[in-house]
Amino acid sequence: MLAATQSSWALEPVLELWVDDRPPVTEVTLDGQFDVSTAPQVRSVLNEMIERGCSRVVVDLSRVRFIDRAALGVLTGALRQVDDAGGSVVVTGSSSPVRRALELVGVAVSDGSG
Repeated sequence: MLAATQSSWALEPVLELWVDDRPPVTEVTLDGQFDVSTAPQVRSVLNEMIERGCSRVVVDLSRVRFIDRAALGVLTGALRQVDDAGGSVVVTGSSSPVRRALELVGVAVSDGSG
């Protein structure tokens, strides 16, 4: 059984990322601007989690102030990979503009009450 771990990274000065790994759920919290300059690092972190077998991932975007096309691609790619492996990704806590961008590309956003 995996032990619970917490990690954080400062990705550029515009985004911070925390991973709270408490099997069977891994929560990823982003704070700042999730865009073309930070998307590769977030993709790398998500891919590493998926490769380790994390099958229940919660992505908290409540502190994300801006999201662009590159970031949307990272999220939809992670959703597809985890779904293909029989797991689930839940996106929570986004602001109205971020929520609208996610909905436009077909990513459902949970309000956290479920």
